[in-house]
This record gives sequence, C-alpha cells and structure tokens, in this order.
Amino acid sequence: MPQVTVVMPMRNGRPYVEQALSSILDQRGVDLEIVVVDDGSTDGSAEGIADLNDPRIRVIPGPEKGISAAVNAGIEHAQGEFIARSDADDIYPAGRLARQVQFLVEHEEFGVICGAFHSVTHKGHPIALLGNYTGSEDITEELNAGKTRTHFCTFLTRAALLRQLGGCREFFVTGEDVDLQFRLGESARVWYEHQNCYFYRLHQNSIIHSQADVERAFYEECAKRFLKQRMANEKDDLESGNAPSPPKDAPSAPKSVAAQIQGHLSGACWRAFTRGEFRDAYRFALRQCRFFPCALTSWRTLIVLVCKTLVGRPQPER
Repeated sequence: MPQVTVVMPMRNGRPYVEQALSSILDQRGVDLEIVVVDDGSTDGSAEGIADLNDPRIRVIPGPEKGISAAVNAGIEHAQGEFIARSDADDIYPAGRLARQVQFLVEHEEFGVICGAFHSVTHKGHPIALLGNYTGSEDITEELNAGKTRTHFCTFLTRAALLRQLGGCREFFVTGEDVDLQFRLGESARVWYEHQNCYFYRLHQNSIIHSQADVERAFYEECAKRFLKQRMANEKDDLESGNAPSPPKDAPSAPKSVAAQIQGHLSGACWRAFTRGEFRDAYRFALRQCRFFPCALTSWRTLIVLVCKTLVGRPQPER
C-alpha cells in the first residue's frame, strides 16, 4: 500500500502534466501513488500520461461536475495514509513529500503540514516565494481566525481526516481550497514549515485565469463567512441548507497573467522591505522592471522603494 497519494485533477493539461507528474515520481524516500482525475480532457492528456509508463500512476474518469467533485473522486480512490494535491500544471520540489511525511509520523498531535510556495512563469522561471513567513510554526489559530497564508497544494493531510470532513464541498466552484483549509484548521492542528513546498505556474490557460475575479471573491468570502458561523457554534449556511446564490449581474474579466505576476513581485518586494531584507526587496523590484519594462507600475515600485530607503529604513520585524 502506498504511504502517500497525490490527487491530481486534470482537464486539458497536456502542455505541462508530464512535467508535473515527473516531479512527483522523482520524490525519494516515500512510497507513493498518483491518482489523476481526468475530468473531461479533449487534448490527449491521458495519452501523454500513458507514455510515462509508470505503475504508480492511476488515471480515473472524473465526474465532470467541477473542481470540488474532481478532487473528491481522487480522495475516494486514494489508498495512501496521507493525501496531497497537485494541479496538472505545477511542480513539486525535490524532497518535499519525505520531509512532510517524516514530520507527521513524528508528530501525531498534528493532522496537517503545509509550507511556502514559489510562483513561476509558464516556462518555469522563478517569480517570487510566497507564504514565506519568518519561521515554522503552528498556524491552527490563524486559520480559525479566517486567515490563509499559502496554497492548498502545499498541504499534506492524514487521509482519515480528509475523509472525516468529506473532502471538498461541491457548492464551491472555486475557492474550495480556502474552505477546506478552514475546515481542516477546525478539526486538527496544522503545522507550517518555512520551506518551499510547491512551484505554482502562472499561465493564461490555468483555471484561475478562466474565472472572473468577482466569482472567486464571492466564494472566498463565503468560506470566511461560513467559518465565522461555525466558530460561533452555529451551523453554517451550507449545513443549514441556505446556500447563497452566486453573483449574476456583476461580470468581470479574469485577472491577467501579467497583472498576477506584477502583484506577486510587488508584494514580495514590500514584504522583504518590511522585514528589513533590503537586498531582496531591490531584487524583486528590479525583476518586476525586467519582466515589464514598459509598465509604469514596475518603475513606480522601484522609485518608491528608493525613496523609502533614502528617507529611513524600518526596523526589521522580530
């Protein structure tokens, strides 16, 4: 029996799925399986997976009812003691699973471990390390306060815990990862490790860039509101059968890849500056100018950074 199951929902992942799978298969020191949920691909993704010819990969047909249902189908077929998730266009760093498994084996009081993640371009070039807080720590109370700091694909969870929660809730056509993080934090202790656990690829065909900003904001706000209801010892609206209706009259275009990359670099720049890591702050500001030399926002970030440095540097956070 595998020790870890990695669940990978997939729809038309042919450009990247083979690299994503290879990064998981290359994990050392852990017995694993990968359950790929082929949720209606039409681009030959399954054929590309077959070319890898690895018995640790199982491809199952997806229910084609959205991302939550696809993830749940993978959980249902998982045989591992621990479950992780990967999207079909992203990459696992070397050693990630063995390190996380060792922690959960040695710390039975924790049900979940997660970590930082690094965004990369469609070609795999680094953008910024995200969720990179100053140290490793218990983040259970933080989740219970409605705060998330990292990508759900950095999580390794005990399979029994995921099944106890019923996996993702199918109301969430997006933001299911936020809702699940909160529910995990209510049911078990969650540890955060200060190391990169995932490479998150930004490209125009990813799921997030097919969704309107207003739609994702609605579901993420629902996840936070539902958490507050449960923390007040009440059933949330889903449990009470009072699911809110998604917005219909406020369409908006998805955020562009360029805007997302700029946001990652600008955010990383100012987080580094606040922590007193000035060399890193300038590195991110210059990277933004190099990526987007014609964008005024890129040069504004650099100019403001220079001005703030000249006026006076903040004291590093402790």
